[in-house]
Amino acid sequence: MKYENHAVHDSSIGNNSAGIMSVLAYSLGTMLLFLPYVKYVAWLVPLIIYLKERKSRLVMFHAMQALVLMITTYILVISFTVLTFGLTHGANFVGKLFELSKDYAINMNSYITWTVIIYVFLNVVGAIAGLMYKELKLPIFGSIADRIVYTY
Repeated sequence: MKYENHAVHDSSIGNNSAGIMSVLAYSLGTMLLFLPYVKYVAWLVPLIIYLKERKSRLVMFHAMQALVLMITTYILVISFTVLTFGLTHGANFVGKLFELSKDYAINMNSYITWTVIIYVFLNVVGAIAGLMYKELKLPIFGSIADRIVYTY
C-alpha cells in the first residue's frame, strides 16, 4: 500500500478539517449500512462528499476510495446472496444434491460475513489514514479512486 502525505489543511465543506471529512466519508456510509432501508442509499454519503469538495484532493480521494470500496462490497454481497438463494431453493428440484448444495449455501453465508469484516477493516484503515492526512491507496480500490480523482 502506497501513501502520500498532505499538509494539514481545511476542507471546503463547512470549513472542517480535511482529516475529519476524510473520516466522515468512510464512517457515515458504513454506519448507515446497518440501518434498515437507509442502507440502500448509504453509498450516497461518500459520493456527496466527493462532489461537494472543491479544495482538498485528500478528501476527494478518500471519499472516492470509500465509494469504490462500498460499491464493490455491495456487488459481492448481492452476488453471494443470489448464489445462496439459488443453491438452497434450486436444490429442492434436484433432490439428491440437496445436502451438497446446502453445504455450499452455508459457505456462501460465511463469504458474506468475511466480505463485511474485510470491508469494515479497510474502512477503518482508510479512515485512520485520512485522519493522519495520508493518501493511503488500498490495493485495487486506491488505484481506481486515484484514477478518478486525478483525471476529472
